[in-house]
Amino acid sequence: MSMSDTFHLKIAEFLITQINNGTYACGDRLPSENELCAQFQTNHHVVRLAISRLINMGWVATYQGKGSFVKSRPEAFPYSLSAKTGFSSNLKGRPLAHRGQLMQWEKRHPMPHEARYLDLEMHEYVYDLRIKRFINEQPMSLSTTVIRAHDVPDLPDFLADFQSLYKILSEHYQIRPIRTKSIVQAIMPTLKDTDLLHLPENVPLVKIESFARHPSGHPFEYNVSKIRSDMCRYVIDF
Repeated sequence: MSMSDTFHLKIAEFLITQINNGTYACGDRLPSENELCAQFQTNHHVVRLAISRLINMGWVATYQGKGSFVKSRPEAFPYSLSAKTGFSSNLKGRPLAHRGQLMQWEKRHPMPHEARYLDLEMHEYVYDLRIKRFINEQPMSLSTTVIRAHDVPDLPDFLADFQSLYKILSEHYQIRPIRTKSIVQAIMPTLKDTDLLHLPENVPLVKIESFARHPSGHPFEYNVSKIRSDMCRYVIDF
């Protein structure tokens, strides 16, 4: 790839640096296309590519006839990955409004990999819960949690006013799952992910596949979460 093919990336990175260092604050108008063309000695096509990149990454919004303006961006908060931390416990004591929304649930037989992870026979049952989580009413993660049905009898009785799965487990079953392993991977969002999380086009997700045990020692939970990479900074506690 030649320098001419990537020059718009240089312009985009320059503008991001200017936003990060406070030269342009939220709501400020960026230089016009003509001003950027003159500043970087390039043409309108290259400048438009740079601005499109900033739009796709969620840094700016463009309005016809007015120009491009810096957008507010969610502040990344520390998210700890340790044996006993969950979404709510990570945010405890922080001035951030947070909640979970149960999008759907079902009781079913486990899939082969779930049966293997949870030490179940294929004829046994699991609860499958799909949860969307919010910070300050901004969608930040999509989670699929699969737990052994035998450990949580009558779980549907407690799902009507859902706020937090771990709150239900603690209050009604005296269970605090213990995370034993997490696998972290950067992925690009699907179209559905982008829609559900109100995600800018080119912002990747962090996929975290986690395994947790029941306090008594047996496998209890298998979870796959997809989290906005621009909203979290991950802290690994050893």
